[in-house]
Amino acid sequence: MTDLRQTEARVLKRKATALRNRGELKRARETLDEAIRVLETQRPDYEPTIVNEKEVRAELADTHGMKGGIFRRMGEHDAALAAYTKGAGIEESDNLSTTYNRSNVITLSITTKGLAPTDLAIRAHLASVIAHLEAETAGPRCDEWWAWSDLAQFYLLNGEPDKARACYTNAINKTGATADEIKRHVTILGELADKTATSAPGVAASIRAAIDELPR
Repeated sequence: MTDLRQTEARVLKRKATALRNRGELKRARETLDEAIRVLETQRPDYEPTIVNEKEVRAELADTHGMKGGIFRRMGEHDAALAAYTKGAGIEESDNLSTTYNRSNVITLSITTKGLAPTDLAIRAHLASVIAHLEAETAGPRCDEWWAWSDLAQFYLLNGEPDKARACYTNAINKTGATADEIKRHVTILGELADKTATSAPGVAASIRAAIDELPR
């Protein structure tokens, strides 16, 4: 059964999405802050169970991810990384199927903070998210473009271009990815290639080769 906090938070998240789409980013962020407060509130009439508490926390992780996206649109990349990091902590501790926040932590740490793929913190993140996505793409997310493309992206950052190429083959053949989805992914790859050109030229070259091989 859906918890009352989830119901209220989802209404606020829909409102935030509408505000974002109208370009009212500050109000969208404030609305997401309200949703986060709702989800973090301990209700006196609430008797949590393992199942519904995990669902509430999954909702909270998603809300932090949405907030990170708003901050990115606002050009506030440090704040975006902080929001994604909060969501990533929930994803990892609760073993959620989604890797949205964790993926953005890795990407922004490289594109915004200038960390190299060989940085110990990045290596640890990559090892964790790759293991998770390998299991997910072999099971419940086997037909999901973003699961396969994220896994490919992280193989590239991890210096495993052959594995990345196999992922992209599966992504194209199994998921029915749209041209827009592929374009968005290529944009991310391009940013990563630019940022790793000096710190990891071999990785950057592999990323650019992958971009050239992806369909348009």
